[in-house]
Amino acid sequence: MVNTLAHSVITVSCHGDLSASDLVGRYLIKGDQTVRVDGPLTRAVRNGAIIRSKTAR
Repeated sequence: MVNTLAHSVITVSCHGDLSASDLVGRYLIKGDQTVRVDGPLTRAVRNGAIIRSKTAR
């Protein structure tokens, strides 16, 4: 189905310790700068991708 829609798929492995910032993104300190690193949900929204959640067993 994804090939028919011509969208990429981003898969997220869900687990008990998964936080909102794991999905959305966070700010990180690199050297003397603070940089924003997008999470998989933000990347999917920006790129029109399909996000798929996969539960860890």
